[in-house]
Amino acid sequence: MQKVRIGLIGAGFTGHLHAKGYLETPNVELVAVAAKTRLSAEKFSKEYGMKAWYTDYMDLIKRKDIDAISICLPNKFHAPATIAAAESGKHIMCEKPMAITLEEADKMIKAADKAGVKLFIAETVRFVPSFVRVKELIEEGAIGKVFMFKAHSSHSGPYSLHFFDPEMAGGGVLIDLAIHYVDLFRWYTNKEVERVYAEIGTFQKDTELEDNGMMFLRYKGGIGNITASWTTKGEISARVEVFGTKGSIFSSGHGYTFSPTRVFSEKGYGYVAEKTELSRGWTFPVHSKIEQLPYTEETKHFVECILEDKKPLVDGEEGKKDLEVVLAAYESVRKEKPVKLLHR
Repeated sequence: MQKVRIGLIGAGFTGHLHAKGYLETPNVELVAVAAKTRLSAEKFSKEYGMKAWYTDYMDLIKRKDIDAISICLPNKFHAPATIAAAESGKHIMCEKPMAITLEEADKMIKAADKAGVKLFIAETVRFVPSFVRVKELIEEGAIGKVFMFKAHSSHSGPYSLHFFDPEMAGGGVLIDLAIHYVDLFRWYTNKEVERVYAEIGTFQKDTELEDNGMMFLRYKGGIGNITASWTTKGEISARVEVFGTKGSIFSSGHGYTFSPTRVFSEKGYGYVAEKTELSRGWTFPVHSKIEQLPYTEETKHFVECILEDKKPLVDGEEGKKDLEVVLAAYESVRKEKPVKLLHR
């Protein structure tokens, strides 16, 4: 079978997760990486056995021996990098949020459509096994008609400083974490959000952006609530509750801090699990970070869509709808009242 030749733009935390996902994906060749500095680009390329590295992503995009691009850059650069890749005939997997504005999202969709390439927005939660099972149970009719959805997502904060820069990020914890569960909400209900109200605050992080937030969603026939935090200590938390006319489902996702291995240590030790700060006392160390995360399923889906000419589960239009809800939430904060979404 034909191999999909991949170029990675961005060598930070997410870039490593994408690269490790591709290593576990059949019919893939990692060709090159572009990063901000020569040191990080060269180190990354050696770690993953790539042919080349660049400090200007346009040089990578122009390569003829690359079929698809993974974009793992700060939010501000998602649109220009995606448009450039599309115009070069490359398929694209772009990290969420797909853009900072709806105008940028429209330009990305238009560029991909014009070039006839796949545009896949990396909404990771749709590939979390436990959350996929929730979707299957809903579709099977296990809990009847869904009328309420609740989600909570939290950890101790992002690794990279660009997440705290308003110009780079376009928003705080809502656009970083809550957007995942907006996407899950839409996927589970098969409905679009009609109205949104939000409250946000900055309580611990040194940033102009919110480090905690709550969103209240209304759709035809039901309601939803999403809470998100960058200030929770001890673990990554990802939980959903779905209520229907004939039952309910409660699920924890990702499995960042769940492991069949138990350790009691008075002294403490090294890596326990993602965002787990303490290793003294009872802990549950994960066996492999990449196996605990859904990135491999995400990269497999992207490659499968290219090889089999399938529509990505979260294409540009889906990613734009998620972004639209989050931007309406920020508008709600500014206006201090619920906001109706314009396209409803």
